[in-house]
Amino acid sequence: PPIPGLPGVPPPPPLPGMPGVPPPPPIPGLPGVPPPPPLPGMPGVPPPPPIPGLPGVPPPPPFPGMPGVPPPPPIPGLQGPPGAPAPPPPPGFIGMAGPAVAALPTMQRKPSKKMKKFNWSKLPANRVRSPQGQTIWDRVQQVQAQKHQGTTIDHEAVEVLFSQKQIEKKDKKKDEKKKDSGVVDLLDPKTSLNVNIFLKQFRRPNEEVVDLIKKCDTKQLDIDQCKVLSTLLPDVDNMQPLLAYKGDFKRLGTAEQFFMLLWNVDSFRQRIECMRLQHEFVQGCNYLQPSLTLVKDAAEEIEGNEDLCEILSIVLVTGNFINMGGYAGNAAGFKLDSLLKMDDTRANKPRMTLTHYVVQVAQDAYPHVLEIEQKLPHVEKAARLSLDTLQSDLNDLKKSLSKSGESLKQASKDLAEQMKGFMEASELQLIDLEKLMEDVQKLGCRLATFCCEDPSTFKLETLLQLISKFVVRLRAAKQVRCCPGEPE
Repeated sequence: PPIPGLPGVPPPPPLPGMPGVPPPPPIPGLPGVPPPPPLPGMPGVPPPPPIPGLPGVPPPPPFPGMPGVPPPPPIPGLQGPPGAPAPPPPPGFIGMAGPAVAALPTMQRKPSKKMKKFNWSKLPANRVRSPQGQTIWDRVQQVQAQKHQGTTIDHEAVEVLFSQKQIEKKDKKKDEKKKDSGVVDLLDPKTSLNVNIFLKQFRRPNEEVVDLIKKCDTKQLDIDQCKVLSTLLPDVDNMQPLLAYKGDFKRLGTAEQFFMLLWNVDSFRQRIECMRLQHEFVQGCNYLQPSLTLVKDAAEEIEGNEDLCEILSIVLVTGNFINMGGYAGNAAGFKLDSLLKMDDTRANKPRMTLTHYVVQVAQDAYPHVLEIEQKLPHVEKAARLSLDTLQSDLNDLKKSLSKSGESLKQASKDLAEQMKGFMEASELQLIDLEKLMEDVQKLGCRLATFCCEDPSTFKLETLLQLISKFVVRLRAAKQVRCCPGEPE
């Protein structure tokens, strides 16, 4: 160290290519020794770091035309000199690189109302600033700082537009009035709601609705109402709180009163089932009677149709000529399902098949046979029906009627008396339907033999469908005028 009051000996100049000897730290209270000037073309020696608690040594003035030496980085925990820009972060630190930009403006005012939410996807701060260059949000901040600095939003308008609707508090006085209404609800809300919805369609008191059930009035209660009502009937669990209620009957809710009135009706479940049976039986008979009659008429039309036989004769002669000399030639007849294969035999003329040729022959020699469609008026509709389905429907009617007859033996006398007339008439209708079904089945067996089919596998609906399709193809071929010509 130098003697107090005398300057210290200057350090020798550094050797070429070697860093200079750093100056000794200054004595407390005295300025430090200035660093020697740098050699030409060599960077200057950086100043030593400042002693904790003391300001750092100011950098030497820059040479004319040269930029100044940047200040050293601050010691961790200490801030740099005032006014100095922040040093760039070390490489590799993501989120700290990039130019320094103004922070996003913050809203000083908070909404006075609870606002709705704008469900955007917020970006974290380390993704807004990219080390590769400026991001769009850096530009947005620059725009806000340069162009939109004085722009403000109408906070009141935003609150009016995007605030949550305030739920009005229920008026306690109204609630008290409801509580004071005195209605006693003993059923669960779902059951009560369903029963009330059902009762509203009648627009009459509960006593009258219950009276309709008691009388089994099928004119006032249709089948849909009976089906719905059968799902709403009270059971023991529903009735326990109602039967235990000892208060005023008029204070009970509408559904509760209906259940109490219905519970006091003898055999109320059977009454509703009997009404449902009456509706379903009438509907079943109204469907089965005309359907079976339609099938019977169509089968009789096929059995006695002479035009069909003439058309089959033309097909037989033509087919034997085509198949002459082969196994299929010289046939005395063919299965009727072969009629639908005639379109597969194509002529050497565009858009002409064996069906077209048969129609052409008939037009020339036997034009009356092409009016076959008018002589089979019921076949097309009957072909849409299934005898198996009709038989199943008839069996279901028999079972339901038999089941109701057994249940009525244990029902109340007034219900048995009410259903007596219906049961007797229904049994007579069933006898007629069974006889009609038997006639159709016999006719089917006769047609199986008539058409040379196996009676054990023959189905009448199959024959009806076949003849219906064949008639449609004859009609289509008749509309196309095909004249014989030389093959192409």
